[in-house]
Amino acid sequence: MVALDVVLDEETDEELYNEKSYTFRYEGKHIKVFKESGESYQHVLLRLLGYILYYKKYHSIEVNPVFYQKYKSDLMALDYEGKPAFWGECGRVRWEVIEYIYRHTDVQEIVLIESEEYIETFLEIVKQKIPKKFLSRIKVINFLPDFVNEWLDPSDVVLYKDWYEIRTF
Repeated sequence: MVALDVVLDEETDEELYNEKSYTFRYEGKHIKVFKESGESYQHVLLRLLGYILYYKKYHSIEVNPVFYQKYKSDLMALDYEGKPAFWGECGRVRWEVIEYIYRHTDVQEIVLIESEEYIETFLEIVKQKIPKKFLSRIKVINFLPDFVNEWLDPSDVVLYKDWYEIRTF
């Protein structure tokens, strides 16, 4: 494993506001992730890691999908009818997006992909913000901040189970 050249905490304004396409390799598969203007490299990595965790379960999963809803997801998989079956949100959660998803779509699996040092605090916020009847559709995946911030070889991504935890409600 090789340390990244970009240290996320020191991302410059120029790096932050440049759009860029990244290509990662995982199990011989090339995965392209587009970084939009104003988006951090950590957000790119969280989308990549979410894709890696779910691409075998959802064969139609896409990073930066083009799907015309009120909000754009970081990751999405469609069912056979072309409706969202999986919705992934990475990094800083916008609660109005999550509320829209569980109130206005039939998505059965909503995954919040984070890299939080204090995940228990985040989980409590999720419980406060989301009505109980919808909590069963939500999972939180938390990657160890040191892993996401410092270690990942883009040419050969490796993901170990002890680098993240999955929480359900």
